[in-house]
Amino acid sequence: MVLVVVKALDILEFIARDSARAYSLTEVAEGMNMHQATCVNILQTLVEKNYLEHLGRKKGDRLGPMAYSLTNNPTYYQDLLLVSKELMEDLTTALMKHPS
Repeated sequence: MVLVVVKALDILEFIARDSARAYSLTEVAEGMNMHQATCVNILQTLVEKNYLEHLGRKKGDRLGPMAYSLTNNPTYYQDLLLVSKELMEDLTTALMKHPS
């Protein structure tokens, strides 16, 4: 077994327990009983590969689009649609008031 791959999968499973929230580095490291230096390197790699989404230093990480695509779970994209719906409606209204 390749230990770093096992740790990366363990982190994904840990974060996937509650995919609606973001986890801080401290929460992940403590939850995995892992040194923060090791944990941050794995997290950064998972973010670079889009398996995790980094929301900021204080907000933490949550599952990213690649994690959802592995299971053909459309939840990630549905969440994006819900978040952007109001903004798009506002933009449409503004454009209708001021056409070019």
